[in-house]
Amino acid sequence: MVQENKRRDDLMERLFSRMSPSPAESASSQSTAYHIMPDLSKSISTFDGEGGNSEARAWFNTIKSMQQLHNWPGSFALEAARANLRGGALHWFNSRSEQLNSWELFKNAFQKTFICIESLPIKWKRMNERVQQRGESISSYFHEKEKLCRDLNLSFSDTREQLLVGLWRKELCSLVAAMPEKDKDTDDLLHDILSQEKITSTEI
Repeated sequence: MVQENKRRDDLMERLFSRMSPSPAESASSQSTAYHIMPDLSKSISTFDGEGGNSEARAWFNTIKSMQQLHNWPGSFALEAARANLRGGALHWFNSRSEQLNSWELFKNAFQKTFICIESLPIKWKRMNERVQQRGESISSYFHEKEKLCRDLNLSFSDTREQLLVGLWRKELCSLVAAMPEKDKDTDDLLHDILSQEKITSTEI
């Protein structure tokens, strides 16, 4: 893994060096552009195409955010994406490499292949099946399921219900559900859940 990350970063650094202006070019330019080379092994995860829509969208948005943050040209963004593809996703790219020779072409093709439009029943099924696993932190479960509820445009009342029924500890679900609905938003709800968890854990 360490060697793989080093190879990936070396590749990006070489591309960055080729794109940087020479000293003579910099001296003749009236304005100098500065590019910050981030540690890409930590900023961009790898993508193998096996994680479904949500994972594909999150990975794709990371590349776009990095491009905007560091003012990358399209060729840099394309190389950053290619360098972090693995497995089936890399085979997908290699089989189309001659056609996907620009960032715009890559963006369109990637979204068409990996980020398809999901039907409402599929979104609902994914949200409904997302429950807290044994040993999983409440925060990890809560924030992921909250996003799934948001994707369905659920009201706060419905979101609250779905977040509570998915808790691993059913007594915790019952305790919070029985409380007066003073929560104004999901942040308040999370605080109530964590507070009740702390109280009940102390009593055990």
